[in-house]
Amino acid sequence: MDGYARFAFPSLVRLHDDRLYFGSRAATMREGQLYRSLKVRLLGPKAEQELEQFPEGPPPDLLVAAYLAWLLEQVWREIDRRFRGPTVFLNLAAPMDHIENKALKERYLQIIHAAWSVTFSPTTMANGVSLSNVEPLLKNLLLSPVPPTQERKFDVLPETIAPVVSLSLDPRTTTGNYLVMDMGAGTTEASLCMIGGHGAEQRITCYFDQTDLIGADLFSDADRLAGEVRRERTEILCRRLAKLAKHVWYEGFKKDKSSRATHDRWRRLKVLLAGGGTLRREVSETIRETDLLRHWFPDDPKPQVARHCPIGIGAMSQVQDDLGMLATAHGLTVERMQWPIWFPPNEVEVQPQPEVVQKNEAYWYV
Repeated sequence: MDGYARFAFPSLVRLHDDRLYFGSRAATMREGQLYRSLKVRLLGPKAEQELEQFPEGPPPDLLVAAYLAWLLEQVWREIDRRFRGPTVFLNLAAPMDHIENKALKERYLQIIHAAWSVTFSPTTMANGVSLSNVEPLLKNLLLSPVPPTQERKFDVLPETIAPVVSLSLDPRTTTGNYLVMDMGAGTTEASLCMIGGHGAEQRITCYFDQTDLIGADLFSDADRLAGEVRRERTEILCRRLAKLAKHVWYEGFKKDKSSRATHDRWRRLKVLLAGGGTLRREVSETIRETDLLRHWFPDDPKPQVARHCPIGIGAMSQVQDDLGMLATAHGLTVERMQWPIWFPPNEVEVQPQPEVVQKNEAYWYV
């Protein structure tokens, strides 16, 4: 589809005449009801407050499960053709809120369980499948128990840790602090991480992470406006993005700011761009021009900003599309047990203020 890398599918579902259409087919059709921002809908009522009213029809959990089943069926068909029935494991990424939100992670797992089960069932989730035929099956699977961790072959992992895992596989990666700015269609997730050590001793520490409901779709909506209104709307979005980056950096830095021994590491911050939304010029320029460090390190240059392109992708390296869009997927191809040791924000302790010792004035120098 125009505007997308050839290996990327728009996350859209359309319902028309009792049939579900997915991806670019859903985007290019004009009939029926189009369902957007589906991933954002899963984040709960707080997220939905900033979205337009959800159209009538199937709930977002069912639509996302159907979309994933359609996508997984195509992937599985190709894997089976190439490798003749191998054992397959599945890693998916989601906003990191689920690390500290058990109910949200269970919701994700329930949806993946439904999609995974349909993929290996006699039911075919083709583009244009009849909703009446698949709705009872999906509803039943969305209510059925998810297999325990040791039995299931799928899992959901942190969305901003995955590109950092991909980055850690690059032998050119240096230790230090990284601010990951991952913008998709509906959300931007910012994560402040430290990569330390190499090889088996490597550790990823996530100091702070936050998801904001600002994505490429909002910038695209602004593009449709005229003149001054378009400029003002875009500037508002850019200020909001800059505020998110500053907030996440400072909330992470607060945990270490009393330890001056760590300040050199914070001074050498690197910013990592991920997701298709950061390909927009105004988005990347906003992140590059935001003064993250000036208040605390006024004499230092701005952080290094780069787009991470994974290494070792093989045949994909011949594709002319932007490989930075594969950063998250590349990290997810690493088995969870082989990920570097990583610590979520709730396990990163705030460094205590140094103790101040009061002593009487010395007399020996008089």
